[in-house]
Amino acid sequence: MGIAHLDPDSATDVGDVATLYEQFLPTSPVVHLGPRFLREFFFAELVRDGLLGCLVCRVEGRVVAFLSWTNRPGNFISRGIKRHPLSLAWIMLRSIAARPAFLRELLATVRMVTRRAGDSGIPAWEPGMIEALSLVVPPEYQRHVPPGGKGRLTTRLVQALADHARTEGAERVIYVVQPSNAASCIFFSAMGCEFAKGTYAGDPVYVYTHDLLQAAG
Repeated sequence: MGIAHLDPDSATDVGDVATLYEQFLPTSPVVHLGPRFLREFFFAELVRDGLLGCLVCRVEGRVVAFLSWTNRPGNFISRGIKRHPLSLAWIMLRSIAARPAFLRELLATVRMVTRRAGDSGIPAWEPGMIEALSLVVPPEYQRHVPPGGKGRLTTRLVQALADHARTEGAERVIYVVQPSNAASCIFFSAMGCEFAKGTYAGDPVYVYTHDLLQAAG
């Protein structure tokens, strides 16, 4: 199967994406909010509300890679919290009951993921901009060519997001990459993305801008 949008009502697909997220992005603040948060809120409620988007690739019926994004960087999680306070409270209460020590890190983590104070070099959101959040393609699938095209999986996911962004009227997609991630840096440079340095939550990052108007031309 080729590239498709994540169905937030498919517990199997949501679970596959959450597992990949936990495996390949273990230091993400979102992971610190617990497995229930990822599976019942982040990749479910936020996707249903259109605050988070996610493209997936399935192989033999299982999601093996994904690319997520938002058109409201900086406050998409806080918007979701305001829309679903009771369901999120229930998720957190069950997480605390399962692991009482979870409470000590909860408040600090929530503050971190709901605001980006002090960031620099990352463009402030404005109409026409989408920010990619997470791109996960395990090594064993990086040479995989999904049906419906000739490009490898990573390229196809980025191209699929660009196509979707254009239909939404977006003009550019922003990718924030850790400087230590040499493979991603090389990839986005090869894609012709504009490069800039910045900081994210106090840490240095590289910012790659995929200009959709230039790419379309």
